[in-house]
Amino acid sequence: MFTMLEPFRQSFVRLGIETTVQIDANRERFFSTVTGKMYEKEHTAIIAYEENNEAGQVNNVVKISGNRAAMIRRGAVATRQSFIVGVETDSVYQTPYGALRATTVTKDLYFHWDQTRKSGVFVVRYDLRLQGNPPGSYTLKMVMEGE
Repeated sequence: MFTMLEPFRQSFVRLGIETTVQIDANRERFFSTVTGKMYEKEHTAIIAYEENNEAGQVNNVVKISGNRAAMIRRGAVATRQSFIVGVETDSVYQTPYGALRATTVTKDLYFHWDQTRKSGVFVVRYDLRLQGNPPGSYTLKMVMEGE
């Protein structure tokens, strides 16, 4: 017997994105607000949005499932960065100026989406080492509100 798979539920969302970077005693915070789409089904969520930075336009997709997530970036910069709590993962960060080896150690990952209210939050805290340099500590927080 053939059964239909449940489709992803789609919501248009406004994303408030806050990135905190701590390297040694220096701490910086970056804020942006963009619009995007949120797809959700069972235990998987996908957040898709575009952003412009100093290098140009970047298309971002964040896929979250359980205690793991992946950020796929394509455009002016490109990477596939994996976040798995307690696990060291490797990736390559491609920029207009060349490729950088990146190592990520994920400390915490939290995601909550309220389908009724069309709102939620995604937070990931991780250490990132580029080209073998001492790591910086990063926090990425996305607050989502349905439009």
